[in-house]
This record gives sequence, C-alpha cells and structure tokens, in this order.
Amino acid sequence: PASVERLPLSSLVIRRMAELKRLLRQGDGKAARELLTLMPHFFKNAPDAFLLGYRAADLLALLSCAYRVVLLSRGKKVVVSVFNPEEKRHGFFSDRTCVQISAPDGPFYVTSVREQLRAMNHTVVNLIHPIIPVSWDSGGRLRKLGESNLPGRQSLIHIEIDRVDDRAELGRIDR
Repeated sequence: PASVERLPLSSLVIRRMAELKRLLRQGDGKAARELLTLMPHFFKNAPDAFLLGYRAADLLALLSCAYRVVLLSRGKKVVVSVFNPEEKRHGFFSDRTCVQISAPDGPFYVTSVREQLRAMNHTVVNLIHPIIPVSWDSGGRLRKLGESNLPGRQSLIHIEIDRVDDRAELGRIDR
C-alpha cells in the first residue's frame, strides 16, 4: 500500500474530512447534528493546505467556535470573535490569530474586513467564507441550517492572520 505521504492531496483531504465526519457522528443532540450539517458548507471552499494543516479534532473545535458565532448573531446582528486558539479554552492550538464573523448575508463583508486588516498591517493567511442557508425563529433562535430552500442566508467568515499577542491590538481588531 502507498504511504500517506505519497497519496494525492485530494485523497488526504477526503480522509481528513471523513475523519472529521466520524468525530461529529460521535456527538449527540441538536448541536452535534447542526455541526454535521454545517461542516460541508463551512469547509466547502477551504484550501487543501488549510484542511491538512489541522488535525480532524482541531477542525472540529474550529467549526464549533464558528457555530457559536453564528448562534450569537441570532440572525440579526454582526458578531465578531477574535482569539488566539488555545487547547484548553478553544479545543485546538494555532500559531495564528482567528477572526470569525457572522452576520445576515450582505455585500462587501469579505472585502471590507480584508481591507481593514490590511490597513492595520495584518496579513490574511487563510480565509473561508461560506454563505449558509438558515432559518431563525422570531426569538432569534436557530431553527435549521444547511438546506438550500431555507429563507435566510448567514454569512460566516473565518480568517487567520499572523498571531497577535498584544491585547490592545486584539481589541482593535475586534472592533
């Protein structure tokens, strides 16, 4: 059998996604089901290098962080989360700073955020921007996600920049 190093990149990505899906299926409850539904949307256009740069368990933790940002938006507001991933707090470690944004879909989010980060002298290393079909109830609770016939669209942006350890700078990015 061929060693893992000799497999084509796409085969390695397929394996990583299958591993992630297996981890998601081990969970139970509504959140686990929604994460399983969110997964293909979130990672659909992610670069291979991004997917292979994390273990499946790290991708699950990263996806969970993004899911929380979606829930906090309640379908009505822009929510920004800026953090330096720590194993204990976020379930994964990265030497980069993560910026996650969720809002009802609208024009120019990615361009605006990327331009703002550039103006602050931060280089975007990775960027994922799925638009997720969603349905919210009148109280702002997520009813469903992922089905193409749902009435709403939620923009979810995950950006990684070179790590920022300065708390004041993290606060500036978060604004």
